[in-house]
Amino acid sequence: MVGIAIATSLAGTAAPMASVLLNQHRLATTTQRLGFEIARARMEAVGQNVFVRIVLVGTSQYKRERSADSGATWAAEDQPISLPAGFTLAAGETGTPRFDRQGMAQASTTITVRGPRGQQTLAINLLGRVTTS
Repeated sequence: MVGIAIATSLAGTAAPMASVLLNQHRLATTTQRLGFEIARARMEAVGQNVFVRIVLVGTSQYKRERSADSGATWAAEDQPISLPAGFTLAAGETGTPRFDRQGMAQASTTITVRGPRGQQTLAINLLGRVTTS
């Protein structure tokens, strides 16, 4: 009986902590996935000799678009990628990342990923390097 009481007490205190850890992991994973997509867009711009950008679709989706005519017209490459429930995206003042044929970004920019238990920011510099903070 005492063992069951101790196990019940431990389970009651561990459950909220498991939720916190799960949300932290989901935030890190979501941010890493977006960072990978941005790096992939840069690699595609260089490898395919096209302009590529990441576009936010509302606050819960993003997609990659490409342009073969220096950014006059854009075409979506894939279906928009949705964030997990409860997560949102916000672009910085300079908009979303856009890479030219040499892989250079149009401007340094940031994208913030917000989740139930915090936020992480992706910073993209002019050379296309993506860092997380």
